[in-house]
Amino acid sequence: MALARFSSCSAQRSRHLFSHGASARTHGPELKTCARGGESAASAGRFFDLPDIIVNIQSGDATPAFLKLSVSLELEKAEAKAAIEPVLPRVVDQFQTYLRELRVEDVRGSAGVMRLKEELLRRVNLAVAPTPVRDVLLKEMIVQ
Repeated sequence: MALARFSSCSAQRSRHLFSHGASARTHGPELKTCARGGESAASAGRFFDLPDIIVNIQSGDATPAFLKLSVSLELEKAEAKAAIEPVLPRVVDQFQTYLRELRVEDVRGSAGVMRLKEELLRRVNLAVAPTPVRDVLLKEMIVQ
């Protein structure tokens, strides 16, 4: 589905640029919709911010290392917020348990960040089932 949306937006952008010239690169409401992933302004209510998480993680040389994470959950429906709030302690527990086992090397580079996001998404969906979470968005990630 994401690939189809990307292809549709790419084709739409190409048609728009072809018919309006290079000055159209930053104009046109249909391109602004594609820049948002084809979503409308109503989708803004589908995000749920979790409290910041700070955990100590494993380092190779036994020096203390910390990970600070600010996360927002993208929900399928805005109504899902009400279903997530009662189980928020379970979500935080799932995240804490996983994050404490990480090593500094595990979160290095884009591949490490993608693996982290995938695992957090898997864990949050287990914790809030049957309410679906579409994506885990990292607002801030600091390793020190």
